[in-house]
Amino acid sequence: MQRLPLQPCSLSTAIADKLRTRILHREWLPGADLNEGEIAMGYGVSRTPVREAMKLLAQEGLLQALPRRGMRIATLSKAQIAEAQALTELLLDFLNSPAAQPDTDSLASSMLRIAQSRLQLAQAKA
Repeated sequence: MQRLPLQPCSLSTAIADKLRTRILHREWLPGADLNEGEIAMGYGVSRTPVREAMKLLAQEGLLQALPRRGMRIATLSKAQIAEAQALTELLLDFLNSPAAQPDTDSLASSMLRIAQSRLQLAQAKA
């Protein structure tokens, strides 16, 4: 049986990466509403992968879901910023310690990336 190459990531994950980059490069500022239809047209895809991408970014804390209105770029409170700073410090300490194991490095690295993204988003409103 011939092996078929796997797609490196899903379409929604690829769109989430693009949207994350645009958010962190301040194309949209905290508090800005996002139009999923316009984004879908801009990427030449249906609304479904854009919607899924936005859900991923909402789970990361970069977007805020507004019931029956769509998504908005998150505005972080002082407590959320302090939490992201503390988490970043803890994860950096862990990843640089001898206790870090290869199987936990991936999860810790992902968590670190999310915490750092939230800090970067917080700087966007400054």
